[in-house]
Amino acid sequence: MHRLARAALVGKLDPVVASAAAEMLIGSALTRVTAVPGDHGDHYAAAVMAQASRYLAWLANTSLTLSARDVIAASAARELVALSVRARLRILRAADPDPLYAEGAADLGTPLSGTAGVLAWISGFTEFHGAHQAAGFYPVFEILTGTKFLGNYWDGSSVLTGLREALFGPETVDGPAADATRLAFGSAGEFDRIWTLISVGAIATLRDVRVSHPPELIRPEFTPDHQLLGAYLRSFASHRYFSTAEQAMSALTRTIARAGQPHDLVRAVRGVTAPVSWSVPLPTVDPQQRPSALVLATACRLAPLAAGEPDGELRAFLAALPQRTLEATARLATRALPDTEPAAQRGTADPADLIAGRLRVLELVGTHRADAA
Repeated sequence: MHRLARAALVGKLDPVVASAAAEMLIGSALTRVTAVPGDHGDHYAAAVMAQASRYLAWLANTSLTLSARDVIAASAARELVALSVRARLRILRAADPDPLYAEGAADLGTPLSGTAGVLAWISGFTEFHGAHQAAGFYPVFEILTGTKFLGNYWDGSSVLTGLREALFGPETVDGPAADATRLAFGSAGEFDRIWTLISVGAIATLRDVRVSHPPELIRPEFTPDHQLLGAYLRSFASHRYFSTAEQAMSALTRTIARAGQPHDLVRAVRGVTAPVSWSVPLPTVDPQQRPSALVLATACRLAPLAAGEPDGELRAFLAALPQRTLEATARLATRALPDTEPAAQRGTADPADLIAGRLRVLELVGTHRADAA
């Protein structure tokens, strides 16, 4: 698939032919791993689906960047972006035990099993800002709890908050799936730490908002829409397991300190994809090696989710950080998050002001309801 895409990008192969052939390869891979789950090992399907999801998201973003810089033809970029959107939706439907608009028994069920395998897939699916990113949380919730999540992330519902409550809340979900998931995580604290680490990979690889998005490349779930970006980020930001700056700093310290511990579920998740780490330009980076994204992943969980909410705890957390860390985080926020404030309200060029201002993209989620009313 990578060879086909590369040939299309450099003009050596018709992009329509390349995308059609690549889509056939993806379909063949999905058919193979979903036909006999466990045929190559318990997590083989998760490994293939995670790596393919990551690559497709990276391919779409690379095509966007090269097209915006006039390095490749817009026609080639358009075909590869469309391929990525279609193929990632196909992977999402394969992961979902009970997808919307299922046409029959063949569409039901999932090859994903075990907490480590499910987490490995969603980790790959949420990196590089691919299409349908937030929708991937729905099958994760269903596989890990045995029940469906009925909220709408586009309106601001938090799948991760619902998952935490279902597993460790006062009224937990009972059943084999939920029991096995609780055993795998071990505690609510480990649940929180692991999902923070997953969010680091997603935040670190968000598209560069400074790159122009040509109209011909816009597809559903692959647009420069700030509200959609806010909904993606809010999928993680609404997972609020702390509420003060002091608690946030403790959570950040614990997240870093427990790296590489024996029997760590994160190591098991990383081990799932190791057998199929193909030689493509997608190095896997440990979350602990992304300090700016770690800080931003923590900060977003303190940022206001609605206009008018105070941001004192967020600013107190940012003020406690070393200046160089703060500046590096501000550079990441500038690249990954849009400036949604009017010029007159931006204030100074202080890194903390910049980070707090860029995180206001979270407040756009759900505003379409007010606009409709």
